[in-house]
Amino acid sequence: MQIVHSNRRDIGDQAWVGEDAWVVGDARVRENASVRDNAFVGDRTDISGTARVDGNASVFGDATVSGTARISGDAEISGTASVSGSAWVYEEAAIGDASSIDGNSRICGRAKIGGHARVDEFAIVSDRCRIGDRATVRGHARVGDSAIVSGSAVVDGRARIHGHAEVAGAAQIGDDAVISGNARVAGQAVVRDDQKVDSGTRA
Repeated sequence: MQIVHSNRRDIGDQAWVGEDAWVVGDARVRENASVRDNAFVGDRTDISGTARVDGNASVFGDATVSGTARISGDAEISGTASVSGSAWVYEEAAIGDASSIDGNSRICGRAKIGGHARVDEFAIVSDRCRIGDRATVRGHARVGDSAIVSGSAVVDGRARIHGHAEVAGAAQIGDDAVISGNARVAGQAVVRDDQKVDSGTRA
């Protein structure tokens, strides 16, 4: 266990910090939370509940990890980002700024979440996607294959965004809609039901 500058009182009685894990700065590991393997927790982060940080994961800045959330692999959580509920962030995914990951969502495959973006419920974001600004991905939505969701766009239901597609502006994508193949959906566009957009722009 490597504890540098962190007051021992910031490591709870029931918390667990592994032999090779790092807890530095003013970081707090409370309740039944654990920091394992080669994980790094620093700055003013707060790890609580039964949350787990393991692998080579890093959590720093003013980030919080709580509930039964898990941060693993080479994932990175920074800024004032919050990961809670039963969310799992892994495989070099990066969560930053003031973004929020909650519910049973999964963020993986080098996906990047930033701005004030929110990923919630059972959503999965993977494969080098970027979610930013004030965008929301929720429900059972899936965003993959280098897709981008930004602006104040909302992707929900069982919608699928992939194939380098982009959803921006105040677009609303839901139900069983599919956006793929370099398509761009922006502005006030609404794509619902089982509609498919696989090329061009819809605004």
